[in-house]
Amino acid sequence: MDALLLLLSLALCGGVSARSRWSEKPWISVSSPVVVAGEWLTVLCGVPIDYTGGECRLYRGDARTPLSVMTTHDYVCRFVLPVRRLMRRLPVGGRTSVRCDYHLQSYTSESSDNTALFLWESVSAPVLSVSSQVVSVEGSVEVRCSSSSSPSPSVCHFSSDRASLGWASCSANLTARRLAAGQQAAPLLPVRLSCSYEQEELHRRSEPSEPLLLLLLDVSQLAPAAPGSNSSTVLCEAEGAEPHMNATNLPDGLTLILRPANGSSPLNTPCTYL
Repeated sequence: MDALLLLLSLALCGGVSARSRWSEKPWISVSSPVVVAGEWLTVLCGVPIDYTGGECRLYRGDARTPLSVMTTHDYVCRFVLPVRRLMRRLPVGGRTSVRCDYHLQSYTSESSDNTALFLWESVSAPVLSVSSQVVSVEGSVEVRCSSSSSPSPSVCHFSSDRASLGWASCSANLTARRLAAGQQAAPLLPVRLSCSYEQEELHRRSEPSEPLLLLLLDVSQLAPAAPGSNSSTVLCEAEGAEPHMNATNLPDGLTLILRPANGSSPLNTPCTYL
């Protein structure tokens, strides 16, 4: 049956829901074109016509037999597959592709475009070190992302528990303002920093490093010192804070005392003048 006649027939019969537009070709997208064995890949395939209830079919390369089939309940099909199933016995650096089509009764759409996938290897996590774990919000901190891999990476990716901080030299100076990205101003901001790296020429991607706790101090967010208190000494508490944490770039004359968050007798604010 001609596709248009089929669609009109389905609409008159009322057997499936309809939208206002349709096409002959589905779209396809992948969560990442670079994949690593042991991980999972998400593939989205857009239903190309205005009727759900048919089958989305996902293919590997030019294969005629689908790798996976699912019945549609929406206008986007979501396939989640292990990378090993997609890449099979390809070596590191190998590539394949995926495509999809849509089948409903006697109607079969065109195939989507082919989307390339490249297989990389996962390597051990680097080690993150910093020049200081307590930093004034107006200051900066030296960070180093070190790897045992050879050759060592020159560019690394840094991220906090709130945001991606982007790519930089694996030995870099990061400002506290950059570290605070995605967080509201506060007297003391805890940031858990981690790093990773990729080496495209070697088809490598590292696991993320163990996160390292940094504390960003913003004295402008402190409540004014109470009468009789020492305005040059500040007590701050935060989960994971330790008294021995070294501090840099603090305002001249300011003494900072740190203690772990105390559930039994917490401060009313993260920091207070003593």
